[in-house]
Amino acid sequence: MRKLVALLAVVAGIALAVQACGGDPEVAGSDAGSISPDTGGGVPTRGYSGSASRGDLVVFQIDPEHRTYTVHNETTNQDENGSYSILDGDFAGIKEVTANGKRFFAVELDDKVLAANFPVANSQANIYAGISSDIDNTGKEAQISGTYSWIHLTDEPINGSSTIKEWGILSVLANGTFKKWNFASGAGTGTPAITPMAPEALAAPVPPTSTPSETGTWGVAGSAKERLAVTIDGLAGVTLTGFAYAAEDASVFLLDLGTGKGFMLGLKNPAAHYTRAEIAGTYRFIDLWYAGSSVYRGAGTYLLPATGDGTYDHKSEDGSLATGYLQGIEACPNIPNMFVITKMQWGSTTTQDDDNVIRFAVVGKVVLHFTFDAEGNFVSYGVGARLE
Repeated sequence: MRKLVALLAVVAGIALAVQACGGDPEVAGSDAGSISPDTGGGVPTRGYSGSASRGDLVVFQIDPEHRTYTVHNETTNQDENGSYSILDGDFAGIKEVTANGKRFFAVELDDKVLAANFPVANSQANIYAGISSDIDNTGKEAQISGTYSWIHLTDEPINGSSTIKEWGILSVLANGTFKKWNFASGAGTGTPAITPMAPEALAAPVPPTSTPSETGTWGVAGSAKERLAVTIDGLAGVTLTGFAYAAEDASVFLLDLGTGKGFMLGLKNPAAHYTRAEIAGTYRFIDLWYAGSSVYRGAGTYLLPATGDGTYDHKSEDGSLATGYLQGIEACPNIPNMFVITKMQWGSTTTQDDDNVIRFAVVGKVVLHFTFDAEGNFVSYGVGARLE
């Protein structure tokens, strides 16, 4: 049963969530008023630049008129392509691809952000996030600057264990520098190199006043103006590729950490903590979860009300469906955009409990989640979007 429990525990959405504008008249009975419209009739192709969880630089092209996509993996110099359908009902607006007997999913914030667990020309890269290739970040230092809550999406061991993940706080300054504080979900094996800490245990203020784990510089990367050139102090001769999308409802900072090292995805913190009423709504999401040594993909919908319990519906890569309840939704004390779901109940009744804990960060309509068990071992992360 742990495999099913792990599957369901992902429902509160990571990873990067996306909210789009306009409805899709081709989705029967659609309530997807914020999902990117693939209406045909000359809708232009949309491009996205970003990173996949292996640390690959990847460019997506979405052709909404023909409902096809192409992927160019700049790191492997390999390509993928295919066609997609758009789900309806409880999953309205989510893109679905079927390949090799499995289903893959994507959620798109039209011309802004794309999150996908589609194949990306590397079998070891399981989840992708990217921003519009048309974005020009020139002169947007002030809009990009701020404090971000982030998680490191990678299979690389943290504190000596592949089941431990890294999260933290990023302070991006308008003068082209940054400070980064790193924490781990658990101690792992041996003496931990990264301090183990749950987000709800982080003391005020945020960003911390303690010495940062890393510092460095950032700026627009030449002619590729959607990209950032990022250097880390002490890492001589290495320039990393970052991406930023700065908007009130979707401020995202993405940093590719290099081949084999995955990427970091951060959501900007507001000046004051969000309330339950401010984050209430219906979300679509994609997700990725581990059960033992196996990796699984899925997608779904969850409802977070202004008070009380939430609910969810989930579809896995084999087409199986699940529903459940999200309980004990609490604000993370000192991280303004983060909440904690302390209990899940899954199935057709409320008698089957799951002790995994879900943390999710929100910025406007964008949400990122990550799930760990009581020992800090990773269960899942994913992506979603609040709908109007």
